[in-house]
Amino acid sequence: MSSEREAFLREYMYTPDFRPQTPYVPSYLEARKAFGNSGSGLSPDPWEWAERMLAELEETEAPTQEYEVFVPNTDTEEYCLNTKAMVREETPFATRSLETIKGYRPPSALLEFDRWGGRIDKFYGATGFFRVVRDEGRFWIVDPDGHPCYHTAISQVSAHTSPNTVKNAVDNFGSVEGWADTATERLRELGFTAVGMWSDESLVHQSKTPIGICGTAYFITTYGDRNGLTKPSVGHKVFAHNNAMPVFDPMFETFAHDYAREVTAELKGKPDVVGWFSDNELPANLNMLERFLTLDPNEACNRYSLAVAWTFLKHESGLDDPKIEDATDDIRERFRGAVYDRYFRVVATALKVADPNHLYLGSRFMFLGPHFMDGTLLGEGMMRAAGRWCDVISVNYYMAWTPDGKEIEKWALWSGKPLIISEWYAMASDSGMANATGAGFRVATQKDRARFYQNFALWLVECPWFVGFHWFKYSDNDPTDANAEASNLNGNKGIVTTQFVEWTDLTDEMMELNGQIYSLIDFFDRRNSVLDTVGNVNL
Repeated sequence: MSSEREAFLREYMYTPDFRPQTPYVPSYLEARKAFGNSGSGLSPDPWEWAERMLAELEETEAPTQEYEVFVPNTDTEEYCLNTKAMVREETPFATRSLETIKGYRPPSALLEFDRWGGRIDKFYGATGFFRVVRDEGRFWIVDPDGHPCYHTAISQVSAHTSPNTVKNAVDNFGSVEGWADTATERLRELGFTAVGMWSDESLVHQSKTPIGICGTAYFITTYGDRNGLTKPSVGHKVFAHNNAMPVFDPMFETFAHDYAREVTAELKGKPDVVGWFSDNELPANLNMLERFLTLDPNEACNRYSLAVAWTFLKHESGLDDPKIEDATDDIRERFRGAVYDRYFRVVATALKVADPNHLYLGSRFMFLGPHFMDGTLLGEGMMRAAGRWCDVISVNYYMAWTPDGKEIEKWALWSGKPLIISEWYAMASDSGMANATGAGFRVATQKDRARFYQNFALWLVECPWFVGFHWFKYSDNDPTDANAEASNLNGNKGIVTTQFVEWTDLTDEMMELNGQIYSLIDFFDRRNSVLDTVGNVNL
């Protein structure tokens, strides 16, 4: 991981230490004085608006549907392979592959698939769109033809990642449309059923081979851009004032409805669209409350956020004049939940009004495993908020060779919703690339990348809460791209080179696993007795 990326993560995402750089008020009553009980003429009044925001939160804080949770055990002899990988230093990791699964035999004949890659031996009713069900303990994405379709995707399936890749697409395939036809056909041959975030949605939609599409909509980021509230950082933008998302601004809700109509216009009503991601890796600071409380009251753009944060602390602490130091860990976590409840409520409502037939796939939380500080802690408040408003919850999962069952069990219990891993990858030295940027593992060979893919994917396939995963990404970084952002400069992240030459040692083993996913699910569910009495539940 680059030092710039690590500094970003420490400062803006997870580190509890925080020192405000601007004037701030130390208590509730001081905040009331700082810009007046009337909010200095703002309409609606910030303090009245804050009470409305808290009442809105209380109305929706009912518990999510809770199910019994099963997560796979990693302390088994199946993890008998050893693969070395590096984050800061080289470490050997216990690894599982198709060949090490005890009692599993590849089927002599694979199941038949429908046009979307769904298994045709199960049928939940065709609606013409993707949706989610839960059946006998396992969640599924159901495709437009009514069949359960495991959501295997590649992110950024695009010919437009750099000027060089556009030229290569035209040189190799005659046009970018020719590239799209070839790429989607090959992805389906490899067993992938969708393209992920940052893909060429229009080109993929027009290609000859049916494949699921995941749309991208930057709600709070675009709102921040248009109001001068964001600034550049490594990987994506952050919010200019303490990295506090302006989700409590009264105009955010109006903006969200207008933006949703704008961004969904082209893909609205299309059967090949799985759903929408909103934004990416938004702040998840453990000290989010302190960041809101210490916003500069002299900036009018901060006053709604300040009023909500101080009113929240007053209500939660039971004090008439709480100070910043009166915030407890429990209050901090509940505030993170309040921020995300407001964000997800606004975005989900706007998307469902503008495009009611497609899934809301969440905001791609970032979660970092134990090889970065002490993990990242996606807390209860955040996950319960996501569970109330998202159809599927997406997590970009880094620095874990195998998923952490204890963490994922909590996500499932708190949210009650199915999960996808929306980013994960490894880069290999034998590519000849520097692999100096990005959060993925660094390994020696493409075979090691394939081992990582099978090890990580097998855990997700075995866990009945996961409906799919997105490998990051389609093509390697282009080192010649002068406009590349800092986390994507020179990494072997793709399944193809920038010349669109496939890394076959990787893709051969991807295809081997992907083609057996439904057989593996049946095997794991029988072995683990993942059954309950809930039945078939539409979510």
